[in-house]
Amino acid sequence: MAVGLEIVLTRGVAEGVITGEQAERLRHLGEDGTGPVLGEGAWQSPTRRGPSLVTEALGYLGGIILLVGAILIGSQYWPDVDPLVRLGVVVLVAVAFVVAGSLMPRGLDAVGTRLRSVLWALSVAAGTGAAAILLYDVVDVDDDYVPALMFLLATVYALALWAWRPTGLQLAVAAAGTAVTAGLLVNLLVESWNAVIAGVLVVGVVWLALGWAAVIRPPRAALVVGAGIVFVGSQMYVVGGSGPIWAVLASAGLVGVALYHRDLIILGVGALGLLFALPNLIYEWFPSVVAAAVSLLVVGGLLVVAALYTARRGRQHPGDGPAKGPANGAAGSPANGPATTPAGQER
Repeated sequence: MAVGLEIVLTRGVAEGVITGEQAERLRHLGEDGTGPVLGEGAWQSPTRRGPSLVTEALGYLGGIILLVGAILIGSQYWPDVDPLVRLGVVVLVAVAFVVAGSLMPRGLDAVGTRLRSVLWALSVAAGTGAAAILLYDVVDVDDDYVPALMFLLATVYALALWAWRPTGLQLAVAAAGTAVTAGLLVNLLVESWNAVIAGVLVVGVVWLALGWAAVIRPPRAALVVGAGIVFVGSQMYVVGGSGPIWAVLASAGLVGVALYHRDLIILGVGALGLLFALPNLIYEWFPSVVAAAVSLLVVGGLLVVAALYTARRGRQHPGDGPAKGPANGAAGSPANGPATTPAGQER
């Protein structure tokens, strides 16, 4: 099989464009007539799927056991250990997770991608702990600045890992770090809760825009992560004042994005935001319980219609619909015989 095809398939699985099973099918098609034949388990690969699933399960289980063991040991001896030694131990743990993830064989496809993503997410968590030890115990920075600097360092680290191997989980970790860092930095500069919320919302909108423009890999993950950040930011508003209005507007904006991209996940996030934000807004605007109930029925009905519209449109593809007749002896024309499916049946 050509190296170029393998690169395309690997990147397609990593970016969520195709599944591991679909990549396996294409690999069989790329072999010179040596791949399995349809009807004989062509799209199944027991020799590869079994060990891959076992590898993934063992990796998750091993990571959990390592964390539990480290926490138990740390709870007994950690306070008595020199700060530099503590910093070195946590840094080694972070490096170990990165090395383990980078050594995942490419042949594991989606399983290897998921396992590597989880290990690297654990590495970011360990890196955050290392930054906390560095700033609190080694450098002795003012406590007011430690949280913002700690998450800033961790976010830079997460962004570096995402740039190295862009996956959905790496993107989520990096994006969450940018949101938390933005909120903490704004709080240091302005010391206003509303400004903190605005900072988080701006970060969410930026990630949405980057995903919309497809400049972030994988782009759909950027959209979903941006929607999640906007949701969290919109729910940070306190009851009363203009907070509920902004929360409803932000959630309604997510619904609009979902309808444009026909994305049920983003639609669910926007609907959940409306569910949380609408009661506060209704209590502010509607003194009557009946009026509040009617407004909820209307909004709920509109969301159901939007969900049905998105679901139906999401099942359609550009190639769907009545096929146009081929011209000039193209495949499927009477001159060349009827077009057939891979199973050998006429369309």
